[in-house]
Amino acid sequence: MTLTDFLPKDVSLTIAMALCAIAFVSGTARGFSGFGSALIIGPVYAIGVAFGASLFGRASETVFRRICYALIAIAVITGLPALDGVLR
Repeated sequence: MTLTDFLPKDVSLTIAMALCAIAFVSGTARGFSGFGSALIIGPVYAIGVAFGASLFGRASETVFRRICYALIAIAVITGLPALDGVLR
């Protein structure tokens, strides 16, 4: 058993986000240059998480899995080293 087995999922997410924020502020994750981009990306991420959480109970399991697989496929394709010259 882990700590996340005893905590509600939203509490675990809050703890993870707090630890990430501490890492950015302390400069151990990407340095202080990453803090500025975190200020821009953070609200967009929070809106996406809130939107996804609101749709979580409404979508069927099949739709949810297809969306997850599509997001994973997009992450894999954009992370391919062969596409570094095209995407960066």
